[in-house]
Amino acid sequence: MSERNKLVFASLLTVSTVFAYLTFRYILELKNLPGITYELTAAIIGVIFTVIITNILINNQTEAELRKEENIKFLDLKSKIYLELMDNLKEVMLKKKIEPDDIIAIRLLNQKLAFVASEDVIREFNNFSKTYAEIAKDGNVNEQEIDSLFNQLTKLSVLIREDLFNDANVNIKEITNIQRYTDTSNKNLDLD
Repeated sequence: MSERNKLVFASLLTVSTVFAYLTFRYILELKNLPGITYELTAAIIGVIFTVIITNILINNQTEAELRKEENIKFLDLKSKIYLELMDNLKEVMLKKKIEPDDIIAIRLLNQKLAFVASEDVIREFNNFSKTYAEIAKDGNVNEQEIDSLFNQLTKLSVLIREDLFNDANVNIKEITNIQRYTDTSNKNLDLD
Protein backbone atom coordinates (compact mmCIF):
# COMPACT_ATOMS: atom_id res chain seq x y z
CA MET A 1 0.00 0.00 0.00
CA SER A 2 1.41 3.38 -0.95
CA GLU A 3 2.01 6.15 1.54
CA ARG A 4 -0.86 8.11 0.01
CA ASN A 5 -3.30 5.22 0.52
CA LYS A 6 -2.12 4.77 4.10
CA LEU A 7 -2.74 8.45 4.73
CA VAL A 8 -6.23 8.20 3.20
CA PHE A 9 -7.08 5.19 5.39
CA ALA A 10 -5.74 6.90 8.51
CA SER A 11 -7.79 10.00 7.71
CA LEU A 12 -10.87 7.88 7.04
CA LEU A 13 -10.43 6.05 10.31
CA THR A 14 -9.99 9.31 12.22
CA VAL A 15 -13.05 10.92 10.62
CA SER A 16 -15.11 7.77 11.23
CA THR A 17 -14.05 7.64 14.87
CA VAL A 18 -14.93 11.28 15.49
CA PHE A 19 -18.23 10.94 13.61
CA ALA A 20 -19.14 7.76 15.50
CA TYR A 21 -18.33 9.36 18.85
CA LEU A 22 -20.36 12.50 18.09
CA THR A 23 -23.30 10.49 16.74
CA PHE A 24 -23.33 8.10 19.69
CA ARG A 25 -23.06 10.99 22.16
CA TYR A 26 -25.91 12.86 20.46
CA ILE A 27 -28.15 9.78 20.55
CA LEU A 28 -27.34 9.14 24.22
CA GLU A 29 -28.40 12.69 25.09
CA LEU A 30 -31.85 12.18 23.54
CA LYS A 31 -34.13 10.96 26.32
CA ASN A 32 -37.30 10.06 24.44
CA LEU A 33 -35.85 7.39 22.08
CA PRO A 34 -36.64 3.69 22.50
CA GLY A 35 -33.84 1.50 23.97
CA ILE A 36 -33.25 -0.34 20.71
CA THR A 37 -32.02 2.88 19.07
CA TYR A 38 -28.93 2.87 21.28
CA GLU A 39 -28.20 -0.75 20.41
CA LEU A 40 -28.67 -0.18 16.66
CA THR A 41 -26.41 2.87 16.72
CA ALA A 42 -23.69 0.94 18.54
CA ALA A 43 -24.06 -1.97 16.07
CA ILE A 44 -23.80 0.31 13.03
CA ILE A 45 -20.73 2.03 14.43
CA GLY A 46 -19.21 -1.39 15.17
CA VAL A 47 -19.85 -2.55 11.60
CA ILE A 48 -18.22 0.59 10.18
CA PHE A 49 -15.10 0.07 12.31
CA THR A 50 -15.00 -3.64 11.46
CA VAL A 51 -15.15 -2.91 7.72
CA ILE A 52 -12.41 -0.28 7.92
CA ILE A 53 -10.08 -2.42 10.05
CA THR A 54 -10.71 -5.52 7.89
CA ASN A 55 -9.90 -3.50 4.78
CA ILE A 56 -6.63 -2.31 6.28
CA LEU A 57 -5.66 -5.84 7.36
CA ILE A 58 -6.49 -7.35 3.96
CA ASN A 59 -4.46 -4.69 2.15
CA ASN A 60 -1.45 -5.33 4.40
CA GLN A 61 -1.78 -9.09 3.92
CA THR A 62 -1.96 -8.66 0.14
CA GLU A 63 1.18 -6.50 0.20
CA ALA A 64 3.02 -9.12 2.25
CA GLU A 65 1.99 -11.88 -0.15
CA LEU A 66 3.12 -9.83 -3.16
CA ARG A 67 6.51 -9.15 -1.54
CA LYS A 68 6.86 -12.84 -0.74
CA GLU A 69 6.04 -13.79 -4.34
CA GLU A 70 8.56 -11.25 -5.67
CA ASN A 71 11.23 -12.63 -3.34
CA ILE A 72 10.53 -16.17 -4.52
CA LYS A 73 10.77 -15.17 -8.18
CA PHE A 74 13.98 -13.24 -7.56
CA LEU A 75 15.53 -16.18 -5.70
CA ASP A 76 14.53 -18.47 -8.57
CA LEU A 77 16.14 -16.10 -11.09
CA LYS A 78 19.29 -15.94 -8.96
CA SER A 79 19.45 -19.72 -8.74
CA LYS A 80 19.06 -20.12 -12.50
CA ILE A 81 21.80 -17.60 -13.26
CA TYR A 82 24.16 -19.17 -10.73
CA LEU A 83 23.49 -22.65 -12.14
CA GLU A 84 24.06 -21.35 -15.67
CA LEU A 85 27.32 -19.84 -14.47
CA MET A 86 28.48 -23.17 -13.07
CA ASP A 87 27.41 -25.05 -16.22
CA ASN A 88 29.29 -22.65 -18.48
CA LEU A 89 32.39 -22.78 -16.31
CA LYS A 90 32.22 -26.57 -16.36
CA GLU A 91 32.15 -26.59 -20.17
CA VAL A 92 35.13 -24.25 -20.38
CA MET A 93 37.18 -26.23 -17.89
CA LEU A 94 36.45 -29.57 -19.55
CA LYS A 95 37.66 -28.36 -22.97
CA LYS A 96 41.09 -27.39 -21.66
CA LYS A 97 41.23 -24.86 -24.46
CA ILE A 98 39.91 -21.33 -24.24
CA GLU A 99 38.42 -19.90 -27.39
CA PRO A 100 37.10 -16.38 -28.10
CA ASP A 101 33.51 -17.64 -27.70
CA ASP A 102 34.37 -18.73 -24.15
CA ILE A 103 35.52 -15.21 -23.29
CA ILE A 104 32.25 -13.82 -24.66
CA ALA A 105 30.29 -16.36 -22.58
CA ILE A 106 32.14 -15.28 -19.43
CA ARG A 107 31.46 -11.63 -20.23
CA LEU A 108 27.76 -12.34 -20.71
CA LEU A 109 27.66 -14.20 -17.41
CA ASN A 110 29.28 -11.19 -15.79
CA GLN A 111 26.42 -9.04 -17.10
CA LYS A 112 23.81 -11.50 -15.85
CA LEU A 113 25.44 -11.58 -12.43
CA ALA A 114 25.14 -7.81 -12.28
CA PHE A 115 21.35 -8.24 -12.30
CA VAL A 116 21.08 -10.44 -9.24
CA ALA A 117 24.35 -11.13 -7.44
CA SER A 118 25.53 -9.59 -4.22
CA GLU A 119 28.55 -7.32 -4.18
CA ASP A 120 30.68 -10.09 -2.67
CA VAL A 121 29.77 -12.53 -5.46
CA ILE A 122 30.53 -9.96 -8.14
CA ARG A 123 33.85 -9.09 -6.49
CA GLU A 124 34.84 -12.76 -6.34
CA PHE A 125 33.70 -13.32 -9.93
CA ASN A 126 35.92 -10.38 -10.85
CA ASN A 127 38.86 -12.21 -9.23
CA PHE A 128 37.88 -15.39 -11.08
CA SER A 129 37.63 -13.56 -14.42
CA LYS A 130 41.05 -11.99 -13.82
CA THR A 131 42.58 -15.43 -13.28
CA TYR A 132 40.65 -16.77 -16.26
CA ALA A 133 41.86 -13.93 -18.50
CA GLU A 134 45.49 -14.56 -17.51
CA ILE A 135 45.07 -18.24 -18.38
CA ALA A 136 43.27 -17.43 -21.63
CA LYS A 137 46.23 -15.50 -23.04
CA ASP A 138 47.86 -18.63 -24.45
CA GLY A 139 44.54 -20.40 -25.11
CA ASN A 140 45.50 -23.73 -23.53
CA VAL A 141 44.68 -24.76 -19.97
CA ASN A 142 47.04 -27.02 -18.02
CA GLU A 143 46.35 -28.85 -14.75
CA GLN A 144 47.95 -26.18 -12.58
CA GLU A 145 45.77 -23.53 -14.20
CA ILE A 146 42.68 -25.69 -13.70
CA ASP A 147 43.60 -25.96 -10.01
CA SER A 148 43.93 -22.20 -9.84
CA LEU A 149 40.51 -21.79 -11.45
CA PHE A 150 39.02 -24.32 -9.04
CA ASN A 151 40.45 -22.41 -6.09
CA GLN A 152 38.78 -19.25 -7.38
CA LEU A 153 35.60 -21.20 -8.08
CA THR A 154 35.56 -22.55 -4.52
CA LYS A 155 35.56 -19.05 -3.09
CA LEU A 156 32.91 -18.01 -5.58
CA SER A 157 30.73 -21.03 -4.71
CA VAL A 158 30.80 -20.25 -1.00
CA LEU A 159 29.78 -16.66 -1.65
CA ILE A 160 27.01 -17.79 -3.99
CA ARG A 161 25.70 -20.08 -1.27
CA GLU A 162 25.79 -17.22 1.21
CA ASP A 163 23.99 -14.97 -1.28
CA LEU A 164 21.30 -17.52 -2.14
CA PHE A 165 20.47 -18.52 1.39
CA ASN A 166 21.27 -15.23 3.10
CA ASP A 167 23.60 -17.03 5.47
CA ALA A 168 24.27 -13.89 7.49
CA ASN A 169 24.35 -16.06 10.58
CA VAL A 170 27.06 -18.34 9.15
CA ASN A 171 30.27 -17.62 10.99
CA ILE A 172 33.70 -17.09 9.47
CA LYS A 173 34.92 -20.44 10.77
CA GLU A 174 32.17 -22.28 8.90
CA ILE A 175 32.92 -20.40 5.68
CA THR A 176 36.62 -21.16 6.08
CA ASN A 177 35.83 -24.84 6.69
CA ILE A 178 33.61 -25.01 3.60
CA GLN A 179 36.40 -23.49 1.50
CA ARG A 180 38.99 -25.80 3.03
CA TYR A 181 36.88 -28.94 2.44
CA THR A 182 36.13 -27.92 -1.12
CA ASP A 183 39.81 -27.21 -1.80
CA THR A 184 40.73 -30.56 -0.26
CA SER A 185 38.18 -32.33 -2.45
CA ASN A 186 39.65 -30.64 -5.51
CA LYS A 187 43.16 -31.74 -4.49
CA ASN A 188 41.94 -35.27 -3.80
CA LEU A 189 40.72 -35.43 -7.37
CA ASP A 190 44.10 -34.44 -8.83
CA LEU A 191 45.17 -37.67 -10.45
CA ASP A 192 48.69 -36.53 -11.32
